[in-house]
Amino acid sequence: MRKLNDKAEWQYLGINGLMMILLLLTASGFAMTVHAQSGDVTTIAEFLSRGTGISKYVQGESWVAQTFTPQENQTSYWVTHVKIRMLAEDAEGTVIVAIRDGEGDTIGDTDLTYGTISASQLTTQQWYLIQMVNPYELETGKQYAIVIRAPDVTNYVYPLFELNYNKQYTQGAMYYSHFNGSLWLTTQFDLPFQVLQDNMVIPEFPAGGMMALILALGFTMVIIIRRHRLELHYE
Repeated sequence: MRKLNDKAEWQYLGINGLMMILLLLTASGFAMTVHAQSGDVTTIAEFLSRGTGISKYVQGESWVAQTFTPQENQTSYWVTHVKIRMLAEDAEGTVIVAIRDGEGDTIGDTDLTYGTISASQLTTQQWYLIQMVNPYELETGKQYAIVIRAPDVTNYVYPLFELNYNKQYTQGAMYYSHFNGSLWLTTQFDLPFQVLQDNMVIPEFPAGGMMALILALGFTMVIIIRRHRLELHYE
């Protein structure tokens, strides 16, 4: 078999390879464009009451939880952040805010995902944003729980709750545990909260980028087939 001469082969592969690279860059460009324009945040669930009660604290074996149900605007969400109103005075240590299963009156034993915040930051009664270490997919119609614990803090951490006798938030409830979450008691309260999906970080490949990638891969196959045919032609 007589091969293509070096100059012709390099010219042929160079031109076609350049076209393939441009298509791959186009795919990446679509992805970057979509993500750059997706700076909005989707609310998965929320109860936006002010919350002024501070009698239920978090420290050591004492935990607080709030169950919630994702809104039915779409089939699933990726939780990336949780917002909670909290207060801690002269406290050091780490506050852990986790997402767990929360169907019925049963709160799961395992964190689906979690985030942390230093208790020393919680110096005023306000909303604090906690980023989850990994996005986690939540199903619409299923109940979950925000679980707040602080095993090593030096002073009480107070998630700010709202008396909710009229049950303004009907898709969940607040729970309290003195036993490291092994036994939960119901309350007449609800924690103000927001469960959020940051659309910049959800695991997604845009449709435009996927189409360009498919075209690039298809074009690669064309290069391989045409090169093989040319080699057969020079036998």
